[in-house]
Amino acid sequence: MPRDPGKVILAGENMFEIFDCNRPKLGRFSEFNGTPQKEDQLIKGEAQPQTFTSFCYTAAEHLIGCSNLGDLFVIKNIEVFQVIDSMSLIAQGTPVGNRLQFKLVKANHFGFVAATDDVLYFFQYRPPKEEADANRGTYHCVLKWRAEEFKGTKITAISVCESEEC
Repeated sequence: MPRDPGKVILAGENMFEIFDCNRPKLGRFSEFNGTPQKEDQLIKGEAQPQTFTSFCYTAAEHLIGCSNLGDLFVIKNIEVFQVIDSMSLIAQGTPVGNRLQFKLVKANHFGFVAATDDVLYFFQYRPPKEEADANRGTYHCVLKWRAEEFKGTKITAISVCESEEC
């Protein structure tokens, strides 16, 4: 889908939709069911809407979506095939009891980079060991980077080279 010039992805408040723009009128991509949900997100007993605030396509043609609640979803062929467990990624120095709140994602040549307010997480795609499981590879965090320079600031944008030529 990332190489399909006939598709447009739009994200906004309470919206994450894929549209087909090969028609005279912009049409909703019928196979996609909107923003995936990791679980019911309850704050003060109320369900919270979950939308993508940042997303990118990787070289492996996976859509990586970062939700407003800080979750990371990996989507292939219009289906979620991996949800990144942020609890296992909490970096030293993060207050105990805090849940990671990913804000941004950006593809690079080996996977993608995700950012919280002050930590960068580098994810690498690992293809499956068996060819029969060609669609079963997963992303793993290979580096967490919190620079002293980031403390007391908030990361608001990421730019990385997306190819191996950098």
